[in-house]
Parts: sequence; structure tokens; C-alpha cells
Amino acid sequence: MPPLGKNNDDDDDTQETEDMQTESWYDTTKCRPKSKFFPPMTNHCVETFVKAVERDIGKLEWSKRHSKTLNLSREERVALQTLKDDTSIIIKPADKGGAIVVMDMETYRGEALSQLQDTTHYRILGGDPTNDLKQMIDNLLKISEEAGIITNRLKNFLQVDNPIIPVFYLLPKIHKNLQRPPGRPIVAGMSSVFQPIAVMLDTVLNPIVVCTKSYVKDTTDLINKLNEIELNTKDVFLCTMDVSSLYTSIPHDQGIEVITAAMTDLGLPGGVVDLLLQLLGWILKRNYFLFEGKFYEQSQGTSMGSNVAPAYANLYMAHFEDNFVYNNQEFWPLILMWLRYIDNLFFVWQGTEESLKLFVDHLNSRIPTIKFTLEYDRNQIHFLDVTVRLQDGKFSTDIYRKPTDRITYLNPHSFHPPSTIKGLPYSQMLRTRRIVSEDDKFEERAEEMMTHFESRGYGTDMLETAREKVKGTSRTTLLSKKAKKKSDRLPFVTTYSRQSGRVKKIIYRHWHLLQMDQRLKPWVAEPPMMAYKRSSNLRDHLVHALIEPQKKQDHIRNE
Repeated sequence: MPPLGKNNDDDDDTQETEDMQTESWYDTTKCRPKSKFFPPMTNHCVETFVKAVERDIGKLEWSKRHSKTLNLSREERVALQTLKDDTSIIIKPADKGGAIVVMDMETYRGEALSQLQDTTHYRILGGDPTNDLKQMIDNLLKISEEAGIITNRLKNFLQVDNPIIPVFYLLPKIHKNLQRPPGRPIVAGMSSVFQPIAVMLDTVLNPIVVCTKSYVKDTTDLINKLNEIELNTKDVFLCTMDVSSLYTSIPHDQGIEVITAAMTDLGLPGGVVDLLLQLLGWILKRNYFLFEGKFYEQSQGTSMGSNVAPAYANLYMAHFEDNFVYNNQEFWPLILMWLRYIDNLFFVWQGTEESLKLFVDHLNSRIPTIKFTLEYDRNQIHFLDVTVRLQDGKFSTDIYRKPTDRITYLNPHSFHPPSTIKGLPYSQMLRTRRIVSEDDKFEERAEEMMTHFESRGYGTDMLETAREKVKGTSRTTLLSKKAKKKSDRLPFVTTYSRQSGRVKKIIYRHWHLLQMDQRLKPWVAEPPMMAYKRSSNLRDHLVHALIEPQKKQDHIRNE
């Protein structure tokens, strides 16, 4: 078996191809350093194409300087600056539901400090550990490369030249308490010393996660699983459970033990397993972040925000189920269906109400830090974004929205590509058609959606077209698994601007120049797909991870 990421050729193109061909335990498409390749301008067709495109785009830039407009009025710009300067409040997106939460800063700080003062979860560090951690990781990766465990390419991906310090912040859980919402702790770790390692570990663990017994991928997967079951009895309870603060409640040693067993079952070489476990151990036990100028380390669990956190939590819960649910001779025979989406569980109970509560008490007594909260009903229950009903032994489903949900569809006059605006009603109608199992209920939900979109300024004709198109689509087709479409078209990724449509026309107009080269023709048979990143929005100006003004430092990103 070749080393992790091993290739037989150092040429970039050949190496990448062989990486993807020999992939078995990690995703090479997600674990590769950003390409620095730039094609040599010795090809006449390429050179002619570039000059033609640059010439025409240059004319657009000239015209733009003479027709500059602002999309905010003077009053709006003043209001925006006033909000940015107001240090008595903090603006955050709600944890769920799409609402915008404006909180008193002292209330927010109080909630954050209350969590950070829990010494079972966090401890204060004496200083910034970034440089020490980077040196420690770089040394291990160097040794691993020399031992043939990883390739130079993978080592370059896992190393971060100028790591950013992770920042702690909270997302208000207004669905729990509207007046004094508890906060969901998040660590913004993009470009931190641990981020690429977490990405790589996630690609190793995720294939194991999808094979666990209770795994639910998404809402579509949930509905398909419900459709496979027909109950022979009406005397059951529909139940959901939530694991309280799962991410921060997993004991490190138990979690690492679970991952060790999972990796061993994969049949990975011992050197690879040792490396991955060492890196995972550092992510868990040396996980650090900044809050109000102080550095903290997380003593238990994993932080939400880490790429590997969902897979890690999923596998820990699968291990919990193996030990305390599936093998339980007293309670397992009473469970007709058992599904889980990370820390949210759905199950059907055919025992008594008393035995159900005894079962939950049993689960809550197994691991001191793992606690479940239960909800149950004879007729219907809410799970994820679905209301599940049981009638005559069959399940039906409907859309569920929390009372605090704010249906804030994108304003049709906002600065986005026309295709995005046009596609939004259609995609939301498709989602409704997929979730809502009964035709009359779909008509009701579609009418509600039309009203919401119209209130946001969408035209009736556009909405009617979307609804009629969706009504002609089979729900069975929407719920069926589809193979991902593969395209050989090159993507052209750029930030959306007023000139994006014209830039696209310029590129398409001159694309034939590339096709004149017979060597390039197989790669440029079709014009590129235009992929747009959004421009700056109000959230970029008003929502930040750091909650107080800081002196500008190159190593801190105010996200």
C-alpha cells in the first residue's frame, strides 16, 4: 500500500491524476494545496485569447469609472456607520431560523464568560500557543514525509505558513429563550494551524460515518427511510431526543478510543493510524482560541467550527448506540425504528409511557457528560425541518418551522445574478414538494410560499411559473437518489459585479481562439461555467467574531 498521498511522478498534472486514481482512505480533491500553476504564455492561441479579453475588459473598466453609482443612499450609509460604531450592541445571526439578533453587548459578554468560566470545559492559557503548535505540527509532518507515510504534496496541504488565531463567539439560541438566549459556542478556525488537518481527518472519517446503523444524511434521506416502514400497530409513541451540548461533552480519551477502533477497522497501516491519531489528539486536547484578548484551551469535547467535529461526534454517538441501545435486551425490542442526525434522534416506541421514561433515564445514567432530552407524542412529532405524522400505520410528512423562524427570502432587488433570483422560488417550491407528502397539503404550503415571496417583492408571473413547473414534477423522482453530474467544463470563479454579464460575453466571444489549438481543443471544447462569489453585504460590515476593537494585527482575522 502506498504512503498517504503517495505518487510515482513529481509532475503536478501526473501526480494529481495518480493521487485521485489511488485514493482509498482520504479525499485527494479536498486535501491538496492551492495550485500556483500559471500556463506559459508561449502558446500563440492562449496569448491571443488573453490579449483580446484584456483589451475588451479594459474598455469596461474605463466606462465604469465614468458611471460609478452607489446602491446605498446617504441616510443608509450613515445608519450603517452608526451601527458599526455602536459598541453597546452586538449583531449576530440566530442559531436557527434565519433571524437577525441585536443583543446588548453586556448580556452577550456575560453569556460568553459564563460558559468560559466552566473549568470542566475550558482553561485560560498564559499566552499565544500558535507558534509552538505550528512548530510541533511541522516537525511531525516532516518526520512522516521522511518515513514515507505521507507525500510532499499532502505535507504542503497540512502545513499553514501564516496561521490565523481562532476566535470564540456565540450564536444566540432564540428558539430556547427569546429574552436571554443561551449561546451556541463556535470557534472560527478558518486558516488556523489545525484547519487543514481537520479537513483531512474528516475525509478519512466521513466514509465510516455514512455506514453507521442509524445514520441520516439529510431531510431527503429521512423521508426515504420513513417511506420504507409500515407499522402494524397504532399503539406507539413518536419520539425525538436531543443530546445536550454534544460537541463540548465528549470526553477526550473516550472519543479518541472510538476513533482508534474505527481507523483500525479500515485496515490502514500502523504508521498512518499513529499519525492520524496524534493529529486528532492535538486538535482535541490543544484546541485553543481567543476571546477578549485572553487565550483559552478547550478541555473537553470538540469545538463547533472544526471541520472534523461532525464526523467525530457522529462516530462517538454510533459507539454509544452500539453499547447502550442496540445491545439492551430490555429496551431495544420496544424500538421499531431508530434514526439519528448527529445529536438529534428520531425513534418509534411501542412500549408504555413509563417504560419510555425508564429508557431515557437509563441512557442518561451511562456517561456523566452525555444527557438526552425527550419529546414524544402519539400522533405527530417535529424532527429536523419536518413534521412527522402517523396515521393508520403510515408516515406522512410536512414542513416544520420553529416559532422563531424568520422567512427572509433573498430580496429580488439585491445585488445577485438574475439566475439566482429566478431560481430561488423554484428551488424552494421543489423543497416543499419533496417534503410535503400529501397533495392537498402541498397546495396549501405552496400558496403560503407564494405569499411570502410576493411580500418580498417577487413578481406573480415568476412565482406561478415556478409553482406550475414543480407541480408537474413527480415527488418520487425528487426523492430518488441521483448520480452527481460530472462536467468537463472549466469553472470561471469571480466576484459578481455590475460588469459580470459583459465579462461573460467577452470570454465567450473570444473562446474560439483557444479552440484553434488542436492540443487544447479537448480541454476547451465548451466555454467555461461562470461561478460567482457574492459581493460585500451588510453582514460583512456588521457581524464579526471579535467583539471589541483590536489593534490591527496580521495574524488575527476579524471574521
